[in-house]
Amino acid sequence: MSRKPLGVILAAAGSSLRFGEEKQTLLLRGLPVFLHSVRTFLALADEMVIAVPSGRIPHYQSLAEHFSINQQQLLWIEGGATRSETVRRSLAALTLRDGMVAVHDAARPLATETLLRSLLDLADEKDGAVPVTPVRDTLLTADEQRCMTGVLDRAHCWCAGTPQVFPLAELRDAYTRLGEENLTDDTQVYRKAGGIVRILPWEENNLKLTYPDDMRFAEEELARRGE
Repeated sequence: MSRKPLGVILAAAGSSLRFGEEKQTLLLRGLPVFLHSVRTFLALADEMVIAVPSGRIPHYQSLAEHFSINQQQLLWIEGGATRSETVRRSLAALTLRDGMVAVHDAARPLATETLLRSLLDLADEKDGAVPVTPVRDTLLTADEQRCMTGVLDRAHCWCAGTPQVFPLAELRDAYTRLGEENLTDDTQVYRKAGGIVRILPWEENNLKLTYPDDMRFAEEELARRGE
């Protein structure tokens, strides 16, 4: 069965405050972090929007050129002040009118083509799909005074990752309904608009680079894979 058109949004506009520097362009196994995701997903994408920090489009484009990335399918935009605004701008930049869209964090350079294909197989014309990993620690709730108020049943809790896949028209509609509100995850936006999001348990390492030490773990994982 032939696949529907696919747009990929690569969110690379974050401030990297916890990391301490612009992690998206740091070299990871000889390739800038954001270009790992570009190389991985470009073969499946009809279009790819790359949202980068304000004023940084020329620098990111020059990196893509230096590392011989075919930019024919790439659309470059400046991201917004929040994740929601970045995705909203990216959806507007896509010229595709229908099909599917995958939203991915550039800070997750270990995501694989197999993962994206699996999510596309799980999603459909109405339902989204998100990769998840099990919660292994006890989850506590607390009040504003940081006093424990309860325990969540971790059997029903999962850690969400990216890429997250949705029907393109429906995600656009969900963001229109959201207005100016800012949510930290596209599954929240989709569900708030009444959509269904299916989970895909995924054990393969899909680390998000949050702190400097994470670069070492990512290097080791890529070396283990022979990449």
